[in-house]
Amino acid sequence: MMEKLQPKLRFPEFKDEWQKSYVKDHTEQLNGFAFKSENLITEQNGYRVLRGINITEGRIRNNSEIDRYYNGDLTKLNKYKVEVNDLVIAMDGSKVGKNISLVTKKNDGELLVQRVSRLREKNSNIKFIYHLINNYRFHNYVDKVNTSSGIPHISSKQIDNYELLIPSLEEQTKIADFLGAVDKQLDILNQKKEKLNTYKKGVMQQLFSQQLRFKDDNGNDFPEWEEKTLGEIGNSFNGLTGKTAKDFGEGKKYIQYKQIFDKPYIDFNDCGFVNIIENEKQNECKIGDVFFTVSSETKEEIAMSSVIESSVDFPVYLNSFCFGIRFKENVLIPKFSRFYFRNEIFRKNVIVLAQGSTRFNLSKVNFMKLAITIPSIEEQTKIANFLSAIDNQIETVSIQIQKTENYKKGLLQQMFV
Repeated sequence: MMEKLQPKLRFPEFKDEWQKSYVKDHTEQLNGFAFKSENLITEQNGYRVLRGINITEGRIRNNSEIDRYYNGDLTKLNKYKVEVNDLVIAMDGSKVGKNISLVTKKNDGELLVQRVSRLREKNSNIKFIYHLINNYRFHNYVDKVNTSSGIPHISSKQIDNYELLIPSLEEQTKIADFLGAVDKQLDILNQKKEKLNTYKKGVMQQLFSQQLRFKDDNGNDFPEWEEKTLGEIGNSFNGLTGKTAKDFGEGKKYIQYKQIFDKPYIDFNDCGFVNIIENEKQNECKIGDVFFTVSSETKEEIAMSSVIESSVDFPVYLNSFCFGIRFKENVLIPKFSRFYFRNEIFRKNVIVLAQGSTRFNLSKVNFMKLAITIPSIEEQTKIANFLSAIDNQIETVSIQIQKTENYKKGLLQQMFV
């Protein structure tokens, strides 16, 4: 007996089977305009151009570093203006098929650029269509039809020909409204996280530029910050040496490049494993050690840092594409290092040391000559505790976001065929 085309979880008033159709049956698709690069400016003057790079998974981001504007003649371009609830899909890139979003009020009227697809509703509920497309089935479809060996991409025709299983318009609307309430909660949580991150960034800027200072427990000023070179207050050490691919996969823990890049503190659960024989001369890491990456694809990502914040009661080593600094006693507390070496002021001083063109590298000798200003241990503690409290708030919101996303994922699996 053929299984009925209906979802596991359904509003009780609906009984009819879902029908097979295609994206082109329910939407009007438009590909963006091929703007010439010389006609796009970075100054906020004119109409913002909606590019694929602006579209993420379920959200359109506004970022001054990636925004482009067009201030020319709009006579022939009005049809490329997006409207609220248009569905936009980035057609190129490593996350093609996943970077999909609905246009909100803040993006209303932006100009659609080439290689971004716009779907506008036709005999359907576009918010329901959005949920049908923004899921693993569509992702798998894109992976299947994308046969390019270069940059992954999808064509307008392939989007049009994606097969849908779809109910009546009334049921579409009820499902979309229900999931919209979940999306609204996610949006609130994401906005809260974004505001906390913005606040943290602003506070760090004030703290490390010394525009904002704490008082000691008696209400007195802390001592002036002291200027020292990194070489004066610490000694550098290298990562693993003499290892080949066969040495990795089991054995002792080692700190990987990605761990340092991704987080300002070392999470030992993310470590890799390397075979270390008895009496082998390798540098072991310990609490307070700060690690830096020495190579990156862009100069802005050079010398990303991470610190060991807690005691280590087992041997742990360092990746060979990084180096560590072990600071003298009573110079830097680990929790302060976590924030200090990722603050904007320090990062700006580091970026100028990047060398290269297609890939950037860091001279450890020059890096150790870098001068920094540091507060007393007591003031470091106050700063670290304050910023850690903000991080704890951000982490709490992040957990709430993850739980809500998992809840939504479960709904999508049961409410769709």
